[in-house]
Amino acid sequence: MSTGKSFELLKIIDMELINGIDPSRIAVLTFTKKANEVILTRAIEKFGFNEKDAPYWVTLHALAYRRLGLRRNEVMGPKNYTEIGNALGLTFGGSVAAIEEGFYGGRNKGDRYQFLDGFARNRMITTEEAFRLCAGDGDEELNKFEMRRFSNTLLSYKKDRGILDFTDMLEIPQGPIDVDVVIVDEAQDLSTLQWDYLRRVVIPNAQRVYIAGDDDQAIYQWSGADVVQFQTLPGRRVILDQSHRIPRAIHQLAEKISFTIKTRCAKMYKPMDKEGLIRYYSDPEDVDLSVSGTWYLLARNSYLLSQLITIVRDQGYTYSIRGESAIISKHVDAILAYEKWRKGIEPSTADKNLVEKLSTHPWPGTIWHEALDKIPRNERDWYISVLRRGGSLTKAPRINIGTIHSVKGGESDHVLLMTDMSMATWHAAEMNPDAEKRCWYVGATRARESLHIIRAQRDTAWDL
Repeated sequence: MSTGKSFELLKIIDMELINGIDPSRIAVLTFTKKANEVILTRAIEKFGFNEKDAPYWVTLHALAYRRLGLRRNEVMGPKNYTEIGNALGLTFGGSVAAIEEGFYGGRNKGDRYQFLDGFARNRMITTEEAFRLCAGDGDEELNKFEMRRFSNTLLSYKKDRGILDFTDMLEIPQGPIDVDVVIVDEAQDLSTLQWDYLRRVVIPNAQRVYIAGDDDQAIYQWSGADVVQFQTLPGRRVILDQSHRIPRAIHQLAEKISFTIKTRCAKMYKPMDKEGLIRYYSDPEDVDLSVSGTWYLLARNSYLLSQLITIVRDQGYTYSIRGESAIISKHVDAILAYEKWRKGIEPSTADKNLVEKLSTHPWPGTIWHEALDKIPRNERDWYISVLRRGGSLTKAPRINIGTIHSVKGGESDHVLLMTDMSMATWHAAEMNPDAEKRCWYVGATRARESLHIIRAQRDTAWDL
């Protein structure tokens, strides 16, 4: 909720450094690589030490990877899972997009068994219990016997080839690290196994331990996050009570959501001293994306993003998908090189080769969108509409399209939030409403200035 958590963690680091603790004797551990990069970059800028001076400022998996002295070819990859699939008659096709939705890493049968195996180990329960919790009677395509066969085959495969998966890295016994201070961020997202690894490997020698997080933002329970361990931690609890991002209107909606979460740590925080804005719409096309500032266009499930992409392209705006620009860089390089060539500036050999690859007749006598005819027509039309609106193909897009999970930890001036959801998500929400409420809490609280909520367009949607 942007109550200055990162600022407070930097203050703690500052205090420890002033007290003579070397950066190498401080462990700063985060749930994601992105979060770790943010805090490490800020600390280096503020305190002036080198990244090599902070070997324990990593994610938990990165710490385990380093301590075990692993190389990339010693870790399970897509080719390994394909080999297992060929032996068992299973297919794999998981993607980051699917993982972000809060379900399986893919919809193929092999992906779902892989997820169940990982879920069981991260929650430190049996595969049978994981099957009951995550598959149950609602997925007739899966069965317990095939699940057990997959897990046994995976175990044998890794043993025969001497390789590990990321969960193995946390399970393998390791001696404790030698540090004086431990700082753990986004702790509400840690799995049962990660909590166990912290207690076995990270914390034993530490003189002081600081654990930061927000249980209202615990949106990874689907993948094994153990929010109860975070909620029941011993020690002195400090609640940051002033938001530095959320205005009053959005704060009111956020509290309306969070106060209905049954299992949560009670907390109150004050909004920023500005009103902010919430508006409701029947159609996402009605939202005025020309309003200056950065935008998140968010949906609960990946399949809903295509509608948002179409709207943005039709209106002539550039955009990112999960933080990655949708503009194809080689297209822009070719356009810039060609237009310089057309103005009499001789291109380099590399630029000329690029232009020739994207043009049937690479001669600088006509405008780029006619000459570069090997760029797909839909892409050329989009680039033209961006330029006609006065936009840029070279600047970072101010609109980012993604799922709610994909922007966890981020913030934007304006947020458009689709309330529709898939039938599978709807059923999961009925079984675990607290988890779903936390997801919508995260979506709403990404906005610094305005929140634009799209009312239900389908039968299954969340009521905001």
